[in-house]
Amino acid sequence: MPSACHSELQERELLMKKMKTANLLIITILIIVLLLFSAYIWPVIFQEGNPLPILWGLILLELTGRNLVAVADYKLIQKVGPETALSEYLAGYGWRLKDRLGAGIFYHRNNTELFIEARMFSRFYIIYELDMPLQIIMEES
Repeated sequence: MPSACHSELQERELLMKKMKTANLLIITILIIVLLLFSAYIWPVIFQEGNPLPILWGLILLELTGRNLVAVADYKLIQKVGPETALSEYLAGYGWRLKDRLGAGIFYHRNNTELFIEARMFSRFYIIYELDMPLQIIMEES
């Protein structure tokens, strides 16, 4: 009898070792996959710095029906399309479209010129980076 109990104990210990090894292997594989995924996704998520204002802007665009949302002092975001939403927004503060050269859009008001760089954030959204803060742009001339 003692040999049957002893062999049963050995089998359980062997099974426990195999389960620990399998669990360790699964955890290691998951960590490696997570690290590879993070290395690939990290630059996309943080391409504009802190992703939270951009995420909030995307939520506002999708849920409120707005055409254009300010996401920082120097940045606006809109869905992909012509910059008419941007031009209408700036026209409300007296800015007029002057010229468009590639990704650069020029507006003017009185003797002041505003340069805006248009950049694809994803295939669905465009980010406009302004060369002056929105507070100055929104001041009456």
